[in-house]
Formats: sequence, C-alpha cells, structure tokens
Amino acid sequence: VQPALALGAVMSEDPEFLKKIEHAVHRGTGIDLILENGVELRLGPPHDFALKVAVAQEVLEAVPGAAGGYVDVSVPARPVAQVEPQVSS
Repeated sequence: VQPALALGAVMSEDPEFLKKIEHAVHRGTGIDLILENGVELRLGPPHDFALKVAVAQEVLEAVPGAAGGYVDVSVPARPVAQVEPQVSS
C-alpha cells in the first residue's frame, strides 16, 4: 500500500503526465508504468518516485514520438532507454 500512496502523491503533482499513464504493474522488483504510447517506464523499487518520474520525463522529451519500448529509471542517475519511433502512415 505504501508504494501506491507514494506513487499517487507524485502523480498528483503532474496531472498532464498522469493522463499519459494507461496502467501500472507491480512486479517483484518494483513498479512499471505503461504509457498510452506503449512505452514502459520501469521505476524499480518503491523509493525516490519523484526523481525517477522527473528523469523519465526528461528522457521521453529527448525522444519525441516514441511509440513503444522502455525507459528504465530504477537507478535514476543512470537511465536506460530503448524506444521505438512512431511510424507515420
């Protein structure tokens, strides 16, 4: 329950980002957020959510149009991303 409350508090700070979240998944190693564009944000263990979300937003802004893949900010000082570009039709 505590991780959910902490994440909820962080998400309530940024309603625009909250709108981009399709659903959340709790895995044995932490929490993942699945965004509406298909990108999986891997937040990792339930601490430093505000920092992790801020780092994830910076990474996503650097890769506009991402339409899948993942951004791993479980270690916020060393984010890892593998995202797929959005294919135009």
